[in-house]
Amino acid sequence: MSSGKQSDPLSIKVVFCGQNGEMTEGPVFVPSSEPLPQFEDNAWDKDQCVKKFREFLQRRDSHSIEAAMRALDRLDCWREALGQLMTGPSPNEALGSALL
Repeated sequence: MSSGKQSDPLSIKVVFCGQNGEMTEGPVFVPSSEPLPQFEDNAWDKDQCVKKFREFLQRRDSHSIEAAMRALDRLDCWREALGQLMTGPSPNEALGSALL
């Protein structure tokens, strides 16, 4: 995360790392000033967490992905979440590989 001057909005820069160590610049997310959605991510099980992570990521929902990431950390299910991107229903192999 980075923030410039105090008046600049907080932004999140994504960088994708390939298996060979090659880095590719990804998008910059700038949260809006709208109220953030509230989630009960502490109550999510692994299946719910993986499903929501995939959903938020595909929608590029920067407001909600943070809740999914907290749950992925809490449940230690990053591997399952990224695997779902590559093998689950409507696989997105390119996105899964880029995130790996």
